[in-house]
Amino acid sequence: MPGYYNEAGLITKQAREFGLTQPILGGDGFADPTFISLAGNAGATNVYYVSGYSGRTPANDITKKFIAGYKAKYQSEPSMFDALSYDAVYMVKQAAEDTKAKTSVDVKDGLAKLKNFTGATGDITVDKEHNPIKDAVVVKLDNGKEASETVVKPN
Repeated sequence: MPGYYNEAGLITKQAREFGLTQPILGGDGFADPTFISLAGNAGATNVYYVSGYSGRTPANDITKKFIAGYKAKYQSEPSMFDALSYDAVYMVKQAAEDTKAKTSVDVKDGLAKLKNFTGATGDITVDKEHNPIKDAVVVKLDNGKEASETVVKPN
């Protein structure tokens, strides 16, 4: 099911109320606690989605430090969106440092050449089409909780 947590949560809830018991598959837009709030714990069962991050499966020491720092400041678990935002800021910083940037064009050029950047969501390399190449995490929800996480490596 395409969509973000707000509509996907409501659609999932309705599908379960109509008796659909088959697995529900979604993209990273499901990766927010609001999805579970809207779908309900029973509705958020046998649900799988692809995410760029799972706090239950830290990619590295930076992930662990990010989670600890986030919890200390906000008294809650960071979401995938929080982790990706964190990485985006530090990718720009790295690109600026690598190019000794004086302009935004320098930063853009540095981002296009970024290789083996280690962030909270794992290692990231930007390919020739400017796509980030990184691990994905398939998350399974059962009874409104993450039941499992499977890391999928890029080819």
